[in-house]
Amino acid sequence: MPAALNLGPLSLPLSVLVPMVAVFLGLWLGNRQVKRQGTAPVEPFFWRIVFWALAVARLAYVLRHHEAYLEDPWTALDVRDGGFDPWAGLVWAWLLAWRYGWRGSAPRRPLLAAMVGMTVIGVAGLLALQNAATRVQPLPALQLQTLDGQAVPLQRFGNGRPAIVNLWATWCPHCVREMPVLAEAQRQYPDLDIVFLDQGEDGARVSRFLQRRGLVLDNVLLDAKGEVGRHFGLRALPATLFYGRDGSLQDIRIGALSKATLQERIERLRR
Repeated sequence: MPAALNLGPLSLPLSVLVPMVAVFLGLWLGNRQVKRQGTAPVEPFFWRIVFWALAVARLAYVLRHHEAYLEDPWTALDVRDGGFDPWAGLVWAWLLAWRYGWRGSAPRRPLLAAMVGMTVIGVAGLLALQNAATRVQPLPALQLQTLDGQAVPLQRFGNGRPAIVNLWATWCPHCVREMPVLAEAQRQYPDLDIVFLDQGEDGARVSRFLQRRGLVLDNVLLDAKGEVGRHFGLRALPATLFYGRDGSLQDIRIGALSKATLQERIERLRR
């Protein structure tokens, strides 16, 4: 199963698409009940629930990983790192639904239909994505090049060790933003193989970029034709693959990682 829905140059991660579909299908079911029963609109209450559920999911995640966010407090507001606690958000959503529907003025049956639809579709979809991602899918048997032109087989990494493979490019602003986080992790976790696969650029350009940024990295390879991205159906950058010791692909993250979201995944890999 691909990690994203690719529409021309656009790439929408399935981890984002599935909750969006769940929300809109849930709202559609709620509106059907409104039409059948002729009740008051359910949308104002439903959107309020969704907003506060997202806020609580983010807050719960930040509190759980507060040490990482304390180093750069502003990053707690940057939800682009994908740091949410979906179960905390779901519990809060149902508490609000009970408050509005059974203790307030919201139409009960339409709100219940919207909540049940959103919950069933969202939970089933996210569990399906999780099960699809956790499977033995070894790194492709490709010969890539180091910055000085030496051939290196990609499958030399991750043999019995957790591995993180980051697809990036010097022209990608989100790649540049997450690079210091990955560089710090490479120094902090010597038991991990962290591999940086530059997409479509030459060694001289990548070397100049690393020098200007003061980044000292191991395992920087050139994927001149973007073969790894094509192999996994990944078009957007940055994209990061997380492999367990057994060679199973545990997760794919499309978009920049913060220190907190990277640490969370590393902890899972090292269990």
